[in-house]
Amino acid sequence: MKSLHQLRFNGPMKVLGIITLLGIAIVCQSCMAGYGYVDTEPTYTVGIRPMQPSNSHIWIDGDWVYNRSNQRYVRNEGYWALPNRNRTFVPGRWEKSQRGNRWVAGRWQRGR
Repeated sequence: MKSLHQLRFNGPMKVLGIITLLGIAIVCQSCMAGYGYVDTEPTYTVGIRPMQPSNSHIWIDGDWVYNRSNQRYVRNEGYWALPNRNRTFVPGRWEKSQRGNRWVAGRWQRGR
């Protein structure tokens, strides 16, 4: 019988091992107490919107990003972007739950 350090993980076994480790990491991260949840939404600040680079550009409002070190959300400024073909931008939103308030980031979505 081979000891653990003598086993070689090649091909499918290597891929399966990596997927298993990633799965464990995702589960552990989602179980972290208070990750991304706050009691109250942060105060909105109004920023200056730069000039539109062209008539084709659309404005994407700023997002909130969770800072783990101080357990607060910080605001990322908005920006002008060219629309993605066959996609619509869905703005971010605050989601409320029993655990608290959590920001769900905006994203490009097919169709609409």
